[in-house]
Amino acid sequence: MHGTSERTKAACSFLGGGDLTHLIFHSEDKFPRYLRRCVKDLHMDEDAVRKYVAAIEPCNHVDTNKALDMLIYGANQDKAVPSLSTEALVDAWGEGVNYRTISGDHTNVIWQAKGLLQNLAAFYHQKLS
Repeated sequence: MHGTSERTKAACSFLGGGDLTHLIFHSEDKFPRYLRRCVKDLHMDEDAVRKYVAAIEPCNHVDTNKALDMLIYGANQDKAVPSLSTEALVDAWGEGVNYRTISGDHTNVIWQAKGLLQNLAAFYHQKLS
């Protein structure tokens, strides 16, 4: 992970997020809905889930000193990765993180793939050259 590894020079989170607990409880995607059912079957509340996922929580693995070398893309109508999860990751990285919003939801951003890949290539070229 970029935030905890000295080997990575730049990274991108594309339609990802932080605050996994919020994602589990609020995503409309199939896998988080499954996890939500499991959590309820185990009678776990949000605090218990937050403690359980702390070791893999993306917001716990950032290095704000590397924020300028982190690019985060979020979709403004995403139901799979709720905007609050993306915003949590952006906030964790702090000032200087490169945050870009894509119009659409998790699935229809494919129609913007060419431009997104060009932007991503330009970002990596700038950071790795």
